[in-house]
Amino acid sequence: MRSGSTTRYPFLRPQFLLSLLACVLALATLTGPTISDLVVFSSPSAAPVHLLVHSTPPTRDSLYTLATSQTTVALADRDGKGEVMFFPEDPAYSFTVLPVADWGDGEPTSHNATLNSRIEIKLAFWLVCPHDSLKSWIARCESDMLSAMAMWKAEGAGITVGEYKINGVTITPSATATATATASTSLSSIPDLSADVVAQYADFSCGQAGNLVNAVDPPSGFINAFYVQEVHGQSHAGEACLGSLPGNANNAVFLGCTVSPMLLAHELGHLLVLQHTYPKSRGTGVGDGIDWKQLTFTSTGLMYPKIKTNATITEGQIVRLSLEPTSILNRGYGFHNGVQRTQPVGGRNGSGAIFGNKDVPRLDFRIRQD
Repeated sequence: MRSGSTTRYPFLRPQFLLSLLACVLALATLTGPTISDLVVFSSPSAAPVHLLVHSTPPTRDSLYTLATSQTTVALADRDGKGEVMFFPEDPAYSFTVLPVADWGDGEPTSHNATLNSRIEIKLAFWLVCPHDSLKSWIARCESDMLSAMAMWKAEGAGITVGEYKINGVTITPSATATATATASTSLSSIPDLSADVVAQYADFSCGQAGNLVNAVDPPSGFINAFYVQEVHGQSHAGEACLGSLPGNANNAVFLGCTVSPMLLAHELGHLLVLQHTYPKSRGTGVGDGIDWKQLTFTSTGLMYPKIKTNATITEGQIVRLSLEPTSILNRGYGFHNGVQRTQPVGGRNGSGAIFGNKDVPRLDFRIRQD
């Protein structure tokens, strides 16, 4: 550099700085400020909550997770109406839907959510079986109930058993109840069913369902589980016998004496309007509008007909059992009958969750992998 010369930096010239400022302002004008739609919870959850967010007109469905003790989720700006589905991992809560009348495109909106409490069903067990093994039958039905409850809890179904009876006797839970010692109620207080009932229905078929239910005079508000010697001639079989009981009385399942530990939960699944699933394609089901060839299930799925233990259910099935009007949770019990979905029927696109005419999201939709 020659002595006395001046170094020139073109990017410090006033004209350049003015041009740069103009570009920044133009970019800010094009992109605008970041806009979020907020979902605000009334109280924190002790475990994560998963959100499936939908909009109409179609915007790609989005998944979010509310961390433990978090109370606010910021969503990317959405348009039109829609809904938010909440899948809580905390067993104190159950599946919840928040309808959204207007997402307010280009405007920040806030939507308050309160999670539904867990659903406590009532079970009435009826032991239509050889009376000399009443104690073992009681242990069996309680063990099957505990297996169902553990599965519902692990899968985030939000269902548990709040009260149960055996042969008409209310069972009082023990303060130290375990998987092998469920209740403090004395076995001597549980009566045998009449010999006539046992003789007539030990070998059970669905054609006898109505008469058997009437024979025991079941309590109001309970789901009934009948343990018999055989169902359709098979001791390992079970049936929900849907359509065999009149109207809202379709609230009973029937199980043989050697059923697998998860078959009680499986048959209750039918009362929850869950269909059989298979690892391989079964084509299109007649009347259900579902192309099963598009769905993926495994042999560990609860509704696999040969299920044994360690069953799973999908979030898609949780939506169905919670919101389908003919599910036993709504038919006569009304757990979710006040929820009005903004789009209960019809295909939607996005997030791999959407399929078919009947179920939104699709039945095999999973948020948490097994």
